[in-house]
Amino acid sequence: MIRVLLIFSLLLTTALKAQNPNLPNKYRIVSGIVLSNGYPLKDVNVKVLDSETSTITNERGFYAINVQPGDRVSFTYTGLKDVKIIIEDVTMTLNLDMSSDLNQLNEVFVKGEKEKRRIIIGVNFIQILILSVLVFRLLLLMVMTYQLSTQIYSQHLLAR
Repeated sequence: MIRVLLIFSLLLTTALKAQNPNLPNKYRIVSGIVLSNGYPLKDVNVKVLDSETSTITNERGFYAINVQPGDRVSFTYTGLKDVKIIIEDVTMTLNLDMSSDLNQLNEVFVKGEKEKRRIIIGVNFIQILILSVLVFRLLLLMVMTYQLSTQIYSQHLLAR
């Protein structure tokens, strides 16, 4: 009889908690992987907004954070666009692919031992990097074409 009363009281308490909207939502652990261009990001700041709860991603881009449904979670990393997501009641896994924020750096301050100067960035660093890769590939293609044409010409001379 005591066993039946104990089970009944447990079920009644659970049912009352589920129906009472004034009781706080239950916390859950949401986890996932943060990537950028398909590569895992280490040290991405993952923070529940309007609370003290936060964590960072590990070397594989993995994180796990304690949240409630309705919480807003912010993902921030220097040089990448901030991402803010609202947690729903079914959210358990949240994987992100963060994109670069090309407009974030407008000026850089360089401090030497005795002087301080301001450098304005006129051309985007990413554009310079892409251009240099394209020029390198073009030069490599030209060298390969020259070697191939020299090889064909020498075989032509040997065939005579």
